[in-house]
Amino acid sequence: MFHGYDPKHKIFNSDIELIHDLELLEVTDADAEKFKKEHGDKCDIWAGEGGQWFVKLKKGARVYIPKAISYDRLVAGQLPNGWDATQYVIPAGWINPLLLSSSGPVKILVGAW
Repeated sequence: MFHGYDPKHKIFNSDIELIHDLELLEVTDADAEKFKKEHGDKCDIWAGEGGQWFVKLKKGARVYIPKAISYDRLVAGQLPNGWDATQYVIPAGWINPLLLSSSGPVKILVGAW
């Protein structure tokens, strides 16, 4: 559904502030620069002896952690009853009259055209 969208697995992130320094992370040199750019003085980066790069996120750095959330609705989008796609200059050939209904829930098949 919708290019891999799964309404049962929505991803929301929680923005948290670290309360202590994290252990070292081994990253590429490009990623090390991205960490430094994002976190500034809350992040140390350095090159190791073998060409590897390390990042240390320090206390006060803000990171995003995925949340687990339960939902009671699986709606990706809704259109009101009576909605008419032709009012928005959508070509009639793209509109499948079997999929649009003004007397009940409106349904659109993604990629129908």
